[in-house]
Amino acid sequence: MENKKKELTKLIGDLRRKFDSFILDSIPIIKDENFSINDYLIFEFVGNSKRTMMEISKEVNLTPGAVSQIVDNLVKRNYLKRERDEDIDRRKVFVSLASKGKRLYELAYKERLCFSKKILDNLTEIEQKYLFIIFKKINEVSFK
Repeated sequence: MENKKKELTKLIGDLRRKFDSFILDSIPIIKDENFSINDYLIFEFVGNSKRTMMEISKEVNLTPGAVSQIVDNLVKRNYLKRERDEDIDRRKVFVSLASKGKRLYELAYKERLCFSKKILDNLTEIEQKYLFIIFKKINEVSFK
């Protein structure tokens, strides 16, 4: 069991590095815009929805202060925007994609689809089925 834990830890690390490298090097638009991995993680999580700073902080596992700095930077660069909840609670601030961010998000999404296709094309139908089952189980695990 100990060897399996070590091997899994190594495989997870390898996968994370490959995924980070893919994001930073293989999505040309992200590379051209000098996004850090944390810039991208926040940008991708916000996606086509409105998120609070606490939601972002919990999702990307960064402190609220770190998230605030990154969001500030992405707002200055016109990828994200902040909006107050004018209807219910003006103290609540939402982060969403600005128009420049929406264009970038769509381009990056298309690149991620190509990445997924590349993975799936190298797996049999049965391997694909098990990959989805395993990924769903991993996503159900709480890492907090």
